[in-house]
Amino acid sequence: MSDINLDLITSYHAVKKNPNEVNRLLNLYHKNHSENYYYKIRDNYYSNDPNDITAKFIYLNKYSFRGIYRLNRDGTSAQTFSDKRYLKLHICSRINKCSNLLAGVSICAMDFSFIEPQQNDFVYFDPPYHES
Repeated sequence: MSDINLDLITSYHAVKKNPNEVNRLLNLYHKNHSENYYYKIRDNYYSNDPNDITAKFIYLNKYSFRGIYRLNRDGTSAQTFSDKRYLKLHICSRINKCSNLLAGVSICAMDFSFIEPQQNDFVYFDPPYHES
């Protein structure tokens, strides 16, 4: 599995290796949830802990307006707050399921042009998006 979005790849790795820690952090963020807390998490996104980055990545996407992942030109989050709620129990159980599904998957961060598919590999090309 490969993508050039490092936050996404970091999240796949963390969910694969440490689903319990990702769930623990998500529960903490959910417990403290408010509009101010959302923007605090968004504005202090990066850390040295991949589990923390993963929990923030998921939290921000679940509580952002329409769940849209957007970045500014400088790479900072452009996601805006939405007061919608998500069911944290569903997210936690899905993280555990994803961890099990990723157990035998090789995950890397690279452009598709550097990957040489092997027999029985599944290849999906996400089409480019037009700038608006």
